[in-house]
Amino acid sequence: MTNKFYLQIAKHSWLLLLPLLFSCSTPDGNTKYEDAPFRQVAVSEKLQDGYWLESADFDADGDADLIGYGLTMGLITLYVNPGAEELNGEDPALWESRLIKELKQPVGMDHADVDQDGLMDVVICYEYGETQKTCLRDGGKIIWMKNPGPENKGEWEDRYIGQTMAMHRLRFGKFTQNENLELLALPVVGDSGDIHTIIPIYYYEKPEQVLEVDRWPRTLIDSSFFEIIHDAFIVKNPALSDFDVALIASQQGISWLYYGRDQKWHIDNIAKGATSLEDYENTEDWFTGTNTACPGKIGENPFAYIAALEPFHGGIVSTYQHNPASWEWDRFVLHKYGEIDEQGYGVGHFVITQDLDGDQNEEFLVAFPRPPKGVLYVKPLDLEQNLYDTLRVSGESAARITIDDYNLDGKPDFATIGYNVPGYYEDPSPRVLVFLNNEPPLTAKKEE
Repeated sequence: MTNKFYLQIAKHSWLLLLPLLFSCSTPDGNTKYEDAPFRQVAVSEKLQDGYWLESADFDADGDADLIGYGLTMGLITLYVNPGAEELNGEDPALWESRLIKELKQPVGMDHADVDQDGLMDVVICYEYGETQKTCLRDGGKIIWMKNPGPENKGEWEDRYIGQTMAMHRLRFGKFTQNENLELLALPVVGDSGDIHTIIPIYYYEKPEQVLEVDRWPRTLIDSSFFEIIHDAFIVKNPALSDFDVALIASQQGISWLYYGRDQKWHIDNIAKGATSLEDYENTEDWFTGTNTACPGKIGENPFAYIAALEPFHGGIVSTYQHNPASWEWDRFVLHKYGEIDEQGYGVGHFVITQDLDGDQNEEFLVAFPRPPKGVLYVKPLDLEQNLYDTLRVSGESAARITIDDYNLDGKPDFATIGYNVPGYYEDPSPRVLVFLNNEPPLTAKKEE
């Protein structure tokens, strides 16, 4: 019996009723999965808390670094990549950690070269509140932090952008034109104390003299449609817009948000997500819709499918495929993991797509913070027959997943951070981990 397992999911199949069995993982050192397609390397051990993880070359040396933090301690930490030679060795050392800022209750982050000095800066929102039901009405402050360069190992300078209660996700892009950086600002709820309220969403324009202003100009996009926004991905979709567009996961399901060629903002709701309230009959809160949705590319089609985790903090892994006959997106539930707790929270938190095995088709990774915790690798085999392979590649709590080539071998790797947030789930030993992409190409095999 190996530590690999296999699940092939067929449309309208009785296999959907089978529970997915998870292998065991040891918490120390590199991964103990036999013949694992990823090699687990510890970046940082024994975090005090954990929530967010961001990947980019922050010290401008050619290697992808990480920034991670939790909501409680608010210690924004840069983890410096030790380099390909060290990572490819038998016993890689922990990455150097640098405290670059301490903030009260930080939540979402994104990165870009804001001041165009060649260094990667970050944007972050903070002063969130204890939970989404107790958001600070004067909180949700947004700042960008100027990268001081590799020689300065101290705190990064911060500059104010704006403020909106319950600020949760921030996404850089060029949404209304193709010249100037803009920031999409997405709160998680619209009011403190009542999570099922309409959310105002805005975008901020980067000022020309970005180092000299007190705040960025803010424009309201919509305050009539979205409730409980959890995540968004920014992509190009020429069928909708000449600019960047957002694929948003919310209580309404999956929606395109974009600035059209008619110079107006549009919201195209393409799927309702999970709609059943059966699991919420005895819970404090209830959720429908979608938690995270990310488009998957097959061959030359960048939107061959959409991978989704549903609903908010839920454990339902779904895919969507566009039906040319009906012009609708058909939903297929691959599996339902874990249970809904008394508060109304499930076991999942994040999904991301990427071509991990180099076959020109994108697979997707699913992050589970709480038991059964870990990361699933899901590979589409035949979309027409709705066939997928599913392989568990980590057994440790994962709140977020970032993808980069950390050891410079030309293959995409991924990194995770454990989830430890009071009021939701507190993993007893959250860590930052990197999973190096091994040869041969990933192929899930039947358990022997």
